[in-house]
Parts: sequence; structure tokens; C-alpha cells
Amino acid sequence: MFRIATAACGAWLILAHPVTAGTLVGFDMPGQTAICGAAIADDGTVVGNSLNTNPVANFLYQNGSFTTVSPNFARGFTAVTGINRSHALVGTNEIFGRNFTVTISGFTLRDEDQHSVHVPGAVTLSAVNINNDGAIVGAYQTDVNGPTLGYIKHGASITILNDGSGNVGPAGIDPTGTRVVGTSIAQSGAFSAWLWEAGHFMPISVPGAVATFASGINRAGTISGTYLTGSLAAPVSHGYFYKGGRYVTYDVPGAAGTQLSGINAHGAVTGCYTDNAGTHGLIYTP
Repeated sequence: MFRIATAACGAWLILAHPVTAGTLVGFDMPGQTAICGAAIADDGTVVGNSLNTNPVANFLYQNGSFTTVSPNFARGFTAVTGINRSHALVGTNEIFGRNFTVTISGFTLRDEDQHSVHVPGAVTLSAVNINNDGAIVGAYQTDVNGPTLGYIKHGASITILNDGSGNVGPAGIDPTGTRVVGTSIAQSGAFSAWLWEAGHFMPISVPGAVATFASGINRAGTISGTYLTGSLAAPVSHGYFYKGGRYVTYDVPGAAGTQLSGINAHGAVTGCYTDNAGTHGLIYTP
């Protein structure tokens, strides 16, 4: 673990108040050269994954220590991507079969208690994140050749998210379960980040970006994510925060690229950054 005190958390694209100092904690998992934090609980525990190993190494990172997370799947690609205040986890298992077939299934995991996530009619389903009340967000298909829709599942209640793009990718849900953020992919290949609230999608787009991704949202309504500059063929990644029509951008000092994912109730965000030594996990607190 290494700690860097940053002089500022970025630049307001619409400046309203002076930017205050923040703290960056970078971390590296032994035996891995590329890791990234996916979500962060209110107590600062991070769930994340290795980026360049097969099978994926899933981990919890807390107070400088790593714990390996090993969902019970016999084979396939498994990524744990969500965590809530009670340390309930969610993730997705993908099994690639013959003739280019793929089986995608979502799951919840707490301690050693693992359960599948179901949406009626789904033939593929991912579970991406979970809030403190146990509401889960992810994506599913009812036909492998059909559109991908988003969902919110809270107990027996299921809400479908469909912006008409045909490829909806929810990524974060707030503690109330009424606001979801994510990114959709249009048929043209364009990426569109959004905030879903009260049945409506609001676009999120960092000015000057060639693509914007929304990954996390907390109770205060602060959204965290990543945007790309340059071109989609040779992109440079940067982190951002969004709230109330204002964007704050953030880049790890000296890094070639920065990605921000989940955000907790205290405004701490996780993700990763890349430099000459590899890709490192991060916790940044504005």
C-alpha cells in the first residue's frame, strides 16, 4: 500500500467552488501486475479483480490486507463486482462452450452462502452491483440474439430498464434503489452513460470526451465514472465525478490512465490507474 496526498482532486468543468485536497491510496495485490477496484463498501472495503489472469483473481481489500474471494463455479470466467455495507457480494460467471456458445449467470455471495440471481425468462444474466438494502442491478437477455436490458431486483420485485439502445448496462445503484447509473452501447458502437431515475434516463457526458461511462452513485447523488479522450482507437482514460450538472475530473498524478468505478456513502471511490509499473488499485477520497 502507498499513500499520495494530492493537492487537488481535479478541475471543475463548470467551476462553482474551490476544489479541496484529497487523498489517494494505491494498492497492489501480490502476484498480480494489473488489478482494479470495482466497488467500495461504506467501511472502505474494496471488491476488485485482476485484469490479466485467467482465471480472474477476485479479492477484498481492507486496511492494507487482501482476502481472496472464490465463488463456487467449476469452470468459466468469474468476476465479483459489487459489495454492500453488510459485505454481501454480487458477480457474474461466464462459461464459453462449443460452437461459440456462452452461458452467463449472476450470483450473490456472503461468507460461503452463494445463490443464483434470477429474472423470469432470462437466458443470460449478469449481476453487477448491490446496494445496502439488497437491491441488485445487472443486465439480461431473453434471447441470445435479442436485446440486452437492465434490471433492478429487490426480493420478488423486478424493474426493467430499457432505453431503446438494445444494449443496456447498469453498473451502480444508490441506497434508496430509486437511482441507477450505467452505460449503453448503440448499434453504431457509440457509448452513452446515463442516470435512471423515476423511469427516465438522463444522459451523462463529460464535455470533450469521446466516450463516458457511469459506474457508481451514492445517497448524496454523486456519480463516479470514467471518460475517454483522444479516440476510441487510441483512448486515454480519466476519472470524473458528477452531481447537480457539474463535472469534476480526476487523474492520478503521473499516471498514463485513470479509471473510477464505485463510490460509497462517504464519497470515497475505487478504481485503478496505470503507469510504467502496471495497473494498480486505488481508493481516492476527495
